[in-house]
Amino acid sequence: MDFQIESVLREKISRRELKAFREFVMRGNLHPNFQRCRYILKASVGERLVGVLGIEFWGNYISLRALFVDKEFRKRGIGGALVKKAQEIARKEGVQSIFSYTLFWNNRFYGKLGFVRVNVHSVPWDIQQCVKYHHPHYRSCCALEWKCAQTQ
Repeated sequence: MDFQIESVLREKISRRELKAFREFVMRGNLHPNFQRCRYILKASVGERLVGVLGIEFWGNYISLRALFVDKEFRKRGIGGALVKKAQEIARKEGVQSIFSYTLFWNNRFYGKLGFVRVNVHSVPWDIQQCVKYHHPHYRSCCALEWKCAQTQ
């Protein structure tokens, strides 16, 4: 199965497409606020949207927002490809680290992509505050970090 990954600057996304992204991630019970995202990554098969990931910039850090892949297209490398694209963007932008908040069962997925679990309190304060605002279930999430200096 061929899928395409595209990174789009948030400011260049039409209202209609942004609405489609929001509706898409809400199917996964994720918070649909992409307002702080500089980029939104989308995965598609033909014209069909099958995956989304937002990238928020916080100074020297990135926070991943709302990684979601359509249930029908999971286990095909799409989620990993979206995160790898985010890592590529992080390197190009010269940021120090990428942070992701996720439920514990996703730790292995992120671990395969070079992320390590860190103390929630070690995450930059701005990201911590934004995460608390976006969704209360983040109280029970793990914080993961990927350092851009790593060789992948």
